[in-house]
Amino acid sequence: MTCHTLLLIQINLDKITALLKSYMRDRKKIIEIKDVFDLNDSEIEDIIPFRCLEQGITRLFRDIEDEFIPDQNMPLIPQLESFAQKYNIQLPKEAIRFL
Repeated sequence: MTCHTLLLIQINLDKITALLKSYMRDRKKIIEIKDVFDLNDSEIEDIIPFRCLEQGITRLFRDIEDEFIPDQNMPLIPQLESFAQKYNIQLPKEAIRFL
């Protein structure tokens, strides 16, 4: 990974962090999934298919030989966190909260 790549990653994380802080300050900006799609207790994968998230998730775990294969019957985020913990990978909290 080049310094340029690391800089771009940091810039993106900074933008995500700033965006999250903005939404946390003004909760009226947050739209609940249940209000739009009439889905109670929904998860990210209820509105965004895994195949759309897969490339980014694969990048998070690119240094691991074991492939992350989600259980379709369980929420995605706890599975990602568990998989990362198993391999001692520190996930960027801003990215996980964003997902």
